[in-house]
Amino acid sequence: QNDSSFNQAKETVINLLFIFICLVIGVNAQQNGVLAVANGQNYTVNDLDPATREEFVGLEKSLKVERTELLGDLIAQTLFKDEAKARKITVDKLLDLEIPKRIPNPTAGEIQAVYDANKQSIGDKTLAELRPNIVDFLRRQAYPAAVGKFVSALKLKHKIVIGKDVN
Repeated sequence: QNDSSFNQAKETVINLLFIFICLVIGVNAQQNGVLAVANGQNYTVNDLDPATREEFVGLEKSLKVERTELLGDLIAQTLFKDEAKARKITVDKLLDLEIPKRIPNPTAGEIQAVYDANKQSIGDKTLAELRPNIVDFLRRQAYPAAVGKFVSALKLKHKIVIGKDVN
């Protein structure tokens, strides 16, 4: 199990590094101003048709978001690994222990709202019949937020301070 977790973490880090390198190459090309040269003619962003130019210019914003998310993911994975090691358990076990505690039970109003919103596709099933499925659905939806809460708690515990903006 530990070898599997280590290999998975190693693969994640390698993938993150590859994405980061691709992002850096793209930013350097954009900062240079010249996108391509053909037959001695320089082609810049201004030579692109308006729709393509808009997408190209939007890449910088996308890159900033992606870099921020990559750094956040890297920090989270490191925190999970360190916390699991301190508790002498696997990362999977750590998440199984900590994340469910941070997922609130859905309220009756939330359950009713999901039932009402899906009434056409439900058919003749009652709320009582579907309640367990709806609760599971709402708990799965809350999972990412619960992971975020756990990461925030670990950042405080391990005194994580972000130094330089990745962008």
